[in-house]
Formats: sequence, C-alpha cells, structure tokens
Amino acid sequence: MNNSTPKPKVFVIVVTFNGEKWINQCIDSLNASIYPIDIVIVDNCSTDNTLDIVKNKQNIHVIRENNNNGFGIANNKGISFAMKKGADYIFLLNQDAFINEQSIQNLVNAAEIDKSYGLYSPIHLNEFGDNFDGNFLKNYIIDSAPQYLSDLCIKGQAKQIYPIYSVNAAAWFIPRSTFEIAGGFDPIFFMYGEDNDFSNRLEYHGIKRAIVTNSFVNHSRGKNTPKNTSFIFSVVSRAKRIRSNTLAKIKNPNKKLSTNTLSCFVNLLFASLNELIYCLRFREFLSHILAIIYLTLEVKKIARHRNICMTEKQPWISESQ
Repeated sequence: MNNSTPKPKVFVIVVTFNGEKWINQCIDSLNASIYPIDIVIVDNCSTDNTLDIVKNKQNIHVIRENNNNGFGIANNKGISFAMKKGADYIFLLNQDAFINEQSIQNLVNAAEIDKSYGLYSPIHLNEFGDNFDGNFLKNYIIDSAPQYLSDLCIKGQAKQIYPIYSVNAAAWFIPRSTFEIAGGFDPIFFMYGEDNDFSNRLEYHGIKRAIVTNSFVNHSRGKNTPKNTSFIFSVVSRAKRIRSNTLAKIKNPNKKLSTNTLSCFVNLLFASLNELIYCLRFREFLSHILAIIYLTLEVKKIARHRNICMTEKQPWISESQ
C-alpha cells in the first residue's frame, strides 16, 4: 500500500455467548495487532462472566442482545454497525479463536494487492499452532484447495493466495463490497450451515473466495458443556445440526431448487434407514427423522429465503431481521 494513502478501515466482529474461557485470549490477541482495528463485540445474552471481562477491555464497542438469536443474526448486527461506521473491511472472528500480531496486516496486504476476491481467510491452525485445524484441513483445503498442499509439500513454498470454494466462518476477512452485493447471513440458520450457505451465494454472485497463506488464526474449538444431556435433548440437538447442514444444500442457488430438495430428502431418508437397520444407532435414526420433519415444515420458508438471496441486494444486514 502507498504510505501517502489512508489505511483501509478494518472492523473486527466477535460474537460471544458464554465465552469466558476464551474471550480474554481472543481480545488480547486483537489488541496486539500491528494493524489498527476497531473491535465490536455482539453478545448473545451470555449468562457467565463474558460481559464483565469485556467491560474491562479498552476501545471495544459492545452490542448486547436480549436473547440468543444465533450466530448469523448477531454477526449481521455487527456487520451493519461496522458498515455504518465506514468499514472498508470486516473481519469475523470466533470467540474461541485468536490471531498473531501480523495476521490482519497480512490479510489487508493480500486484499489490497489482489482485489479480485470477495472473501479472504487466514490459515486455520489448531489451538497450539503446531498443525492445521483438523476441520479446516479435511473439509476445506483437501476438498477445494489441494494445490496449496501440493506446493507446500513438493515445492516447499506456497503462493500468498489460493482460490477456495468454501471455508468455515471462524475467521473471515471480507471487503465491504461483498456485503453490499450478497448481504449478510441468512437468519433462517441459527448456528451451523450459514457459512456454507454464504459461500454458495457468493458463488452465485460470481464472488471468489481465497485463503491467505501468510496469515494465521488459532482455533481452540472450545465447546460449552450442555446443561441438559438427556436422550431427548441429544436427539433434538443432533437433528438441528443435520437440518442446518441440509438446509444449506437445499438453498444452494447454483442448482435447481427442485433438484436440491429431492436429492436432500432422499439422502436423509436413506441415511436414517441406514442408521436404524445397519448401524443400529436408534438415536441417530430419530435425529434424521426429526430433521426431515423440521425441513418439511419449512419448505415454503426455505424457498422464500432462497429467492430473497438470489434477487435482493444486501439482504439480511439491515437493523430488522
């Protein structure tokens, strides 16, 4: 970047929910960034000490929600706030993730050098930084950015940027223009699936995604221990996860809705029978059946939301969700 031009304005959005185990490390890593940033915390009605910890930090804007409305809606409110404050780039970061002092600087450099992408992701490492995050490697790099691994292993050197179809939203660095075209997260998702849905929508709008190989984020993948671990609770929780992941496939605007819907329902039905007959996992069987019921009841809503994402500019990031 030319030193005579103003630096792009970067806002970091962190959605918190009972994140007292990780939020100190997350915020402290952001405050150590050599690139100047504005930090926005959107708290989904935490019941632990998360907000008390955040209050003791400096230069943080806090948006407090009265209810836990989920990952997507909370991020949308942070994105809307940042855009109104003139953000050029918005960095979405999980509460259980942390960066190093160069991470954001390197993301800005990459985005300013090559503006052909509409979403940039750092390399996701595990909590200790000694290996790739397992989910990042297995579900994203191997599937849609194998050239990065090839260059790294065979040539011993990777390029700065590699295209990728999708990457989980634990750490997304996004230019303002992307949200102005594609909007924010679809509130039909509570948690899980919304990042795949967003990537599908970017593909529909012709917006490319990339990984930046000299920028890193450590992902602790912390989980809050559920208070209720009953059989029914576990079935419902698993059903909601299956529903979310399937919903992203049904909503995919790059294929016909009828084809998506038929394929997903058939796959779910066969998966449920496989769990019952061959795997003898009754809990998984019930979870799949319940997910089918959820999706069946939402068919009209899914079609409506899909149409909104395909036809409206900047959906889901207004103040009203």
